[in-house]
Amino acid sequence: MRVKRLSFNQLVFICLGFQYLLMRLFSAGEAIVITSIELVIYIVYTVATLAGLFLRSRRIDSEAVSGLSSLFFSVLWTVSLFSQFRKESYPNALTIINSLGVSSAVIVMLTQFIILAKA
Repeated sequence: MRVKRLSFNQLVFICLGFQYLLMRLFSAGEAIVITSIELVIYIVYTVATLAGLFLRSRRIDSEAVSGLSSLFFSVLWTVSLFSQFRKESYPNALTIINSLGVSSAVIVMLTQFIILAKA
């Protein structure tokens, strides 16, 4: 039985989607309290995801790349970041998490743009 591998676009969508899900889980509840352990887990996941996507992006064809999923998540993270600024009180860790989300989505989008530009 042969297992079909995920395409690069599907992998980007899944990784960035899980990153966004972690942010939503960590900031759920009435009072937003993000512990240091949660922040470290989030940072480690973000770095591991970016490293994995960079390594995989070196081995793919330019036809297999589309920047739509990373564009979607960069817009989603930007909206999340600016919507938190409307609230009167939010922890600094949430700002770090949102900023990492925006920057990771933009970095992945730039990587995909570079792959397409090389073709």
